[in-house]
Amino acid sequence: MSSTGQADGQTAVAAPSSGTPPSSDPAFPNGAAGMTGASRPSRLVTLKRSQKRAKVNRVSVLASGVAYHSFLALFPTVIALIGATQLVGISSSSVSTLVSGIGKALPAGASTVLTDALLAAHHRTQGALAATVVAIAVAVWSSSTAMSILQSGLDAAYEVPDRKFVAKRLVALLLLVLMAALGGIAAVLTVFARPFGGFLQHHVGLSASVFDPVWTVVRLVATLAALLALMACLYRFAPNRHPRERWVTAGGVVATVTWLLASVALSFYVSSFGSYAKTYGALAGVAVLLLWMYITAYAVLLGGQVNAELHRYEKAGEPSSRNGDIERLASA
Repeated sequence: MSSTGQADGQTAVAAPSSGTPPSSDPAFPNGAAGMTGASRPSRLVTLKRSQKRAKVNRVSVLASGVAYHSFLALFPTVIALIGATQLVGISSSSVSTLVSGIGKALPAGASTVLTDALLAAHHRTQGALAATVVAIAVAVWSSSTAMSILQSGLDAAYEVPDRKFVAKRLVALLLLVLMAALGGIAAVLTVFARPFGGFLQHHVGLSASVFDPVWTVVRLVATLAALLALMACLYRFAPNRHPRERWVTAGGVVATVTWLLASVALSFYVSSFGSYAKTYGALAGVAVLLLWMYITAYAVLLGGQVNAELHRYEKAGEPSSRNGDIERLASA
């Protein structure tokens, strides 16, 4: 049988003549019936299929592109932030607090690159306005390019066409604003946990023994909520599909948990067993930071693959046009 209707901005593909996908596919043990709500595949099967589809969609390559352009945007962003602090007269002690917080928040090695750039930029006061303007322009362009690559990856997951250039850049700017807002909340709660907590404790009037555990729980929950909200915004607005993805998604949870676990594992490995300094020398911090950015991008794109896979199950029950490619990868 075949279908020519429209679904989510794409043309439905023709299913096999028998109406069932290949029996070797573990996600479809009962043919097309295996995709219905009554026999929905397990979470483990969904994750396995999402990972297979991630190989077809070259998620690893896309994550590398996102990490590369994010890294290019990093130093102009640092220069712009430091230039802004100099223009508004923020004290050196505030910058020192920021550097200390970043050193505790990011994985070991990755934080060194960023903190060194912050300190170097802070001591250069001449031409602050011109440098800030140029840095903002470069940072916005590089960051929007990273967001455009992210859009392409999520469009590939849902098998929908990319937006036109102008529309894609406009959506990228929207995503940057959302990331700055929600990511900023998570960063403030992580980087400035101690001074912000001390400020709240002073006004609340609780003793340290009572306030500290409560503040720790509140801070962690609020940080996790901000990260989940950020993932929800990315999956709702980045893909070129209608209707838009719901706010709470399984992919958002998968991406957040994957990113948190991978970041903790990377930090533990670098601090305990890593030999990056011996291998890369002065570039050790750069290598760790790029790897961490890659992990972040891969987690977001993988979550998009999970959402797209679940979305296909919720539809008519026909396998994707790329099902054959996935089967060939699985048997390779």
